[in-house]
Amino acid sequence: MKINFKRNSLALAMGLLGLGAVAGNAHAGAYTFATADIKLSLFNDAAFTSSVDIGQFVPGSVIIDNTASTLGDLTSIPGTSNGIGGDPTTAAGGDATIACQGTGCAAENAITAQGVLGTSYSYGDTILTGSTISGIPGAPQPAEAKTISEINLTSTPSDHGQANGNVNTNTGFQFKLGSDQQVYLNLSAITLTRSLLTADVVTGIAGSTHTWVVNVTDNSDGSNVFSWTANKNFNASDATGSPGAAELADTINLGFGSTVSSPGSDTNPLLTTNSGAASAVTGTLLASKVYTLRITDTVSSNARVTAAVPEPSIIGLMGVGLLGFGATQIRRFKAA
Repeated sequence: MKINFKRNSLALAMGLLGLGAVAGNAHAGAYTFATADIKLSLFNDAAFTSSVDIGQFVPGSVIIDNTASTLGDLTSIPGTSNGIGGDPTTAAGGDATIACQGTGCAAENAITAQGVLGTSYSYGDTILTGSTISGIPGAPQPAEAKTISEINLTSTPSDHGQANGNVNTNTGFQFKLGSDQQVYLNLSAITLTRSLLTADVVTGIAGSTHTWVVNVTDNSDGSNVFSWTANKNFNASDATGSPGAAELADTINLGFGSTVSSPGSDTNPLLTTNSGAASAVTGTLLASKVYTLRITDTVSSNARVTAAVPEPSIIGLMGVGLLGFGATQIRRFKAA
């Protein structure tokens, strides 16, 4: 009986320790991000050998306008602290201050996914460099836009978490050409996205999306004379607008993303990147018109999770039951 008592006492202790572990470790996790690095240049010819130069425009007609905004929003995660720029920020000139809530975000303009860390955070960052045309001092071709939105949720000891992120760049310029001509666009890009939910999620979703589009509008009436986005599905009619507009090649999808809603799902565990190029041509742009070329690049992310947490009353009853079991074994030992 003595041996049995020791075994039962050990079982009781292990049971209480296990109960404490269950009560303390109930959690759920989510991770998602999308990032893109896109380079774009404008040319005079289909061979992409002659760059569109500032000297081809009517002097004084070129007005460059670059804006960018970032958002990192983290809610329902007790104990997190604000990182750099927790509120949405907007900046002209091509760079927006990193927006971050939580701990674990990258440095400003690193534009890299941090991976699944042991902290909760939501951050976004973007930077624009270079120019789509040549001849602008301090801004050589090509124009390059780097964007990322990333969320990691590790909601221990909470039973739920939610985060949102958004990054937007809106860059372009107003111009008037010195002569009628078509303009050729050529881009290259590298993209990457991943979304996952841990296996202990009860309900949840994690997802990120990326969109990219270039438009040319006629300033006299606001009409769209050219619109194009790469979708890795080559089709001349994917570039629309005035007669002559057409897609010329397409091996990269810039309207991408990933989403999961099943516990234990992971869309890209090997972090496989996508890369490719695309090109298109506008219809004839008239020297008598003033146009605006604008490129919009947007990344959006969201995640929310719920985990099962044992009810306190149930935990108490289980504990009392185990204690009662131990007391019974003690009485049996004394009786023997």
